[in-house]
Parts: sequence; C-alpha cells; structure tokens
Amino acid sequence: MKMNKIWMVACMAATLIGGVYGCDDDKDFSYEGQLDLNLLNLTQAREVWDGAECNVTTDLRQSEDETPVKNFTYKLSLSLYQGRTAGQEAKVSLVVNKDTLNKVLAKVAEGGIYAKYDGAELLPESYYHLSSQTLTLQAGETKSDAVSVTVYSSELVAACQEAERNLLYVLPLAIEGSSSYGINSKTNTLMLLFNVTYVESAEDEKGPEYVPDPNDAPETTEEGLVLKFHDEFNGTGEPDWNVWRWEEGFQRNQELQWYQKENAICKDGALIITGKEERVKNTNYEAGSSDWKKNREYAEYTSSCLITKDYRFRKGRMLVRAKIPTAMGAWPAIWTTGGSTDSWCWEWPLGGEIDLLEYYLVNGKPSVHANVCWGSDTRWNGKWQSGYTSAHADLLCGAKYVITPSAHTSKEHLDSYVELVKDIKAVPIVMDPATHDYCAAAISHVPHLVSAALAKLVKDADTGDYKDYMHLLAAGGFKDTTRIAASSPEMWEQICAANPTAISQLLGEYINSLTAVKEHIDSGDSHYIYKLFEEAGIYRNTFFGPDRS
Repeated sequence: MKMNKIWMVACMAATLIGGVYGCDDDKDFSYEGQLDLNLLNLTQAREVWDGAECNVTTDLRQSEDETPVKNFTYKLSLSLYQGRTAGQEAKVSLVVNKDTLNKVLAKVAEGGIYAKYDGAELLPESYYHLSSQTLTLQAGETKSDAVSVTVYSSELVAACQEAERNLLYVLPLAIEGSSSYGINSKTNTLMLLFNVTYVESAEDEKGPEYVPDPNDAPETTEEGLVLKFHDEFNGTGEPDWNVWRWEEGFQRNQELQWYQKENAICKDGALIITGKEERVKNTNYEAGSSDWKKNREYAEYTSSCLITKDYRFRKGRMLVRAKIPTAMGAWPAIWTTGGSTDSWCWEWPLGGEIDLLEYYLVNGKPSVHANVCWGSDTRWNGKWQSGYTSAHADLLCGAKYVITPSAHTSKEHLDSYVELVKDIKAVPIVMDPATHDYCAAAISHVPHLVSAALAKLVKDADTGDYKDYMHLLAAGGFKDTTRIAASSPEMWEQICAANPTAISQLLGEYINSLTAVKEHIDSGDSHYIYKLFEEAGIYRNTFFGPDRS
C-alpha cells in the first residue's frame, strides 16, 4: 500500500465545525431547576448532550486515486451561554474525558443512538495534537481564542489498512476547572468520532498465510557444511515470529526512528522493511529526563529491526541477499553480536560484533562496509576494524583461546572446535567453567581489585601534611602496580558481578596473607619480608622471565 493513496473521504476543514451538527442553533434547551445564564460551555457543543449526540462524525477511508490525505484541524473555543459578554476573565482546562466514552459504551446494548459506539476505542494520543490545554475567555469578550485539535488522518487510515479491518475511534474533549464562572454540564463535552473504513485493493490482495520455508535449500554444501538456519521470506504478511523477534522503541546511537514490528512485511519472496515519516508516541516518555530514550515525547520516524530468535552459532558461513536503500539518513545493516545461553549476557561491545553489511556515508560518499568490533577499557566504546584489509592470516596467531565445554557438550563438537582454534593459529585451552573462573579471578580479577584499592589508599592518604608529596615521589613502582586501576569501572563492575564466588575466596586468602605480613612487620621480623620477596620473585619469573618487565 502506498501512502500517497490514502485520503479522507469526508472531513471538516481547518475552521470551526459549524454546520456538521444535527441541531438547531436556536434550539430551546430544557433544564431542570433554575436556569443560570452565566455558565461556560464549549462554543462548538451547541446541542444538548444526552450521552451520545453532542458529537462530530468524520468518515475516513483509502481512495483509489492519488489524492493525498491531509491532516485536518478542529478549532474549539470557550463562551458563555447564548454568547453573553464576559464580565470577568474565565479560564478552563481542556481535557480528554475518558469517563464520557465509558458511559456511552456502557449503554451500547440499549441500541438506538448508542449503537453507533459499538466497538469504539479512545483515540490514541499519537493520532492527534492539542495546541493548548487551556481555554481563556477574556473580560469584555464573547468568545475565547481557539485551541486547535489536529488529527493525523493519514496515520489513522494507514493503521486501518494495516489492521485490515474497520476502526472506530472517539476523542471526548471536555472543559473543567473554571477559574470563575460555573460550567454548563449539558454543553461541556464534545465527542469526535472517526469511522475509518478498511478498503481492499486489487494491488494489495492478501496472499496466503505465512508458513515456514519449505525444505528447498540444500541440507549440505560441497564443503560439508550443514544447513542450520534459513528463511526465504515466502508468503505474504508478517514474518515468521517463531524464528524472529522484533525490537520496540528507541534502541541505539540516539537514532531518530522508533522501531516497531508493523514496518516489516513479507511480499514477493522478500522481507521488506520500510522507514516512514510518521509521529509515534514514546511510551517511555519522562519530561526532563537525561536519558535520550525517555526525553523525547514523540518519534517522528519509524522503522523495523528483526533479530533471530533463540538462534546462535559459533562458526560457519552466512549467505544474505539484500537490496539496500541509499537515501540520505538511511543506515541499513546486517550484523551479529556475541551472546551467551546463560542468564548473564555480555553488554555491548564486550561480546563482539561482526557487521556482514553496513551502509553509511564516508566523507560524503556512499560506502558499504564489513566491520569487526570488540570491547575496550571504556564502557560502550568498542575497538573497530573495518573491511577485509584489516584482516590477515596471523591475526590470532599465538593467542590463548579458552574453551569451556559444559556437561552437555559432545566430544565430537569439542574436538571440532579445538581444530577450528588451531586452524586460526590460536592456542586452544580446554577447562571446565569453574576452573576458568577461579584462575581468571587469581591472575586478573583480584589483581585489578588490589590495584584499585591501592590507588584509593594513596588517594585517601594524600591529604593534610602529606598533600602533594605523593605526586612528587611516585615513580615506576607505583605506576606499574596501579596501571590497571585506570581500567573501565563499568566493565569491572560487571566482571566482578559475574564471578563473585571465586573472587571472594581469593580475596579472603589475600587478606590473610596481608595480615601475616603486617604481623611480621609489627614484630620486626625482617627475614620474613626477605623470604616473601624471594619466593614471590622466583614464582613470578616462571611467567615472564627474570627481566622483571
């Protein structure tokens, strides 16, 4: 469906909506009790509201011609009964009165004038905009300045066509909270009804229900690779949500688009993702928030992002056929990220990222890239290498590659993975996860904590009579010992949270060893200090040699 084929069959133009009411301007209202002529009302709500009839009905539908839809605007104003001149200023709030709609819906079963509301829903905020939520009638005036209610008719019709059914929305607007005069309860509410009709198009005939792809892809390749996942996007309609999931809302890079499933559809053997210029309400909006995902009340653009559902792989080949847009602002991409089957997953970019295809401008020129990214010492800041030119045969030569098979890992899979690591010239090291966690805590996690604790100790001591001397006297020893204290606090917070048992055990043992050192220092046992450095130096040299570098 093309957006430019959407139009409004019947709409009231951007003026007062007089003439669309089924009422007589000179109708004699009947009130119980004494009539107070100094009552405020919506100027447009001129018919006595009996639960349903103080309304404006607008019909919307798709047209077969190319006439574009236009947003339309209602203008609402405040006045006294029978247009009397205000003797004092009157200010009221213009609100969406949900209770009014609920009262009407409760009477649908009675039929009659209420039957038209059957199936009606409150008009979502994303489909309209109030220019102000306050109406002010100045002293000496008979009518206030108007408040505009802009309705996004194209979006209403588009929603109807995508839902493939008729829609009925109601926007009940009421005045309340008068600063002076009373409010006329008979003419304080205006009901705006929108009948949106679904129109089938020969061009967009509904195809078959989506079914998973038939087994028409080869199960194996000549190289012996086994097919693990494929989707040819056959059928018409939504993608197969058994194998895909979608992102929702604002996601990354402070991008302008709001992600939603509606922008992805299968047609003619392809997955079509459409970027649209349309306003969508940010459901996570928080006024004044410093979070970019929350401080924008609306998104002005929408798109889709699909992610494979419960599917991971370690090695293999990926084949993708894609036609990408190159318009200004487009950023199409197909990429993978590292993750885990465990409950705790790596935060980007610690799990790595491989961009199979990514399009963006470089120095103003359209460019297609293949990128590789991995973690750094700064949170959210990855190290990038782009393109095949950054790769070489010995990229991982000599690198230690730890493999931690679970109890469910078969020997066949383990052996094949070991061979893969050897093929890239890395050094495979096989150990169980608990052993890895303990060793990593000893040679990496605890040293980082000790280094950070030492740096903080000196910081706290660098005061009073000792102020600034620490910086004057610090040399290579302090520099080398505390170098890793400058690592990313966000990263180490997560690492320690992921391996608390082993870290706590080794920290306890380290504290005990420091306590022993203190006791021998206090007793003047210098020989203990000699033996400590002797033993530690010999063991340390087994790692790096005697050069103490």
